[in-house]
Amino acid sequence: LTPSVRDYLETARTSATLLVSLLNEILDFSKLDSGRFSLEAAPFDLRVAVQQTVKTLIHHAEAKNLRLECDITEGIDMRVMGDSLRLRQVLNNLIGNAIKFTAQGSVTVVVRPIKSDESSVSFQFAVRDTGIGISAEDQGKIFSPFTQVDASMTRRFGGAGLGLTIAANLVAMMGGQLQVESEPGSGSTFSFAIRLPRAASPPTAPTTPEATSNGPAKASAALSILLAEDTYANQKLITTVLRRRGHQVQVVNNGAEAVEAVRNGRYDVILMDIQMPTMDGFEATAAIRALAEPAIATVPIVALTAHAMQGDDERCLMAGMDAYLAKPIDIHILVNLVEELPHRARRTVPLEEA
Repeated sequence: LTPSVRDYLETARTSATLLVSLLNEILDFSKLDSGRFSLEAAPFDLRVAVQQTVKTLIHHAEAKNLRLECDITEGIDMRVMGDSLRLRQVLNNLIGNAIKFTAQGSVTVVVRPIKSDESSVSFQFAVRDTGIGISAEDQGKIFSPFTQVDASMTRRFGGAGLGLTIAANLVAMMGGQLQVESEPGSGSTFSFAIRLPRAASPPTAPTTPEATSNGPAKASAALSILLAEDTYANQKLITTVLRRRGHQVQVVNNGAEAVEAVRNGRYDVILMDIQMPTMDGFEATAAIRALAEPAIATVPIVALTAHAMQGDDERCLMAGMDAYLAKPIDIHILVNLVEELPHRARRTVPLEEA
């Protein structure tokens, strides 16, 4: 690309990323505010989760010539039960803020076990920076929604002022309290302690592909994929990525067309939008599951939906779908899921009524 075209595309991508981040924050805040928010409990390696979170933010720190350091106690088992995604969201927000408000010096992430027994471990998390600091008066404001310390029209730092509110609420749901120690000009330390049950067995290693500037590489085996989606932009994005992986993708515009396509063809995976004209995703899934031929009726179906409130994932699974992805779709998660599903055991139990 020419420098000017590359600059335009990078600007568009940055703007889109900021918009998606803002929408996700507003959605999380609305779910927390309405009480329709729950944490998952699944096994994960805390050390790996923290290190991966730090790794994703290294380039932001390097762009400002900052040191981003990770200090985790060695020699102890950190396989625990909890919601690793939401814990990483909290750390991502705290580390991102520390980088944003630090002009020179370093940001350090510290994780220490503080108490343990046979069934659980308590961990202390801290994110320290050498940034601008926060006055005692302003420390009481920063956890309020839509609030930043500098609320003037000339403030140097962007953001909607929701990140710390969401982080504080998530930490509270985990049984902790997000705290801050800071002085103007001397940096800040955000910390919290939570207790996590020990995992009964080693968790499955994360399999989400690493993001690259050119997108995922070719898949090891080509799949036949049916995409039921009525929005052209979504059709274009998903088909482009999957075809670049070497897969064959057929696109239909509604549930009725999806059922007809399944009757007349063979697919390894179906990507099913929920809200579509003529026949929605739930109806189409029920019709496919009711087909007489088991090999067709049990084809893996992934729900692609803007529904992202508590209970929506369970509704999709009870309706006969095998997995659920909320929009906006993370392409790397989608690719990983599409290529993993055909190797899972096929559905054999009767469906419950949704």
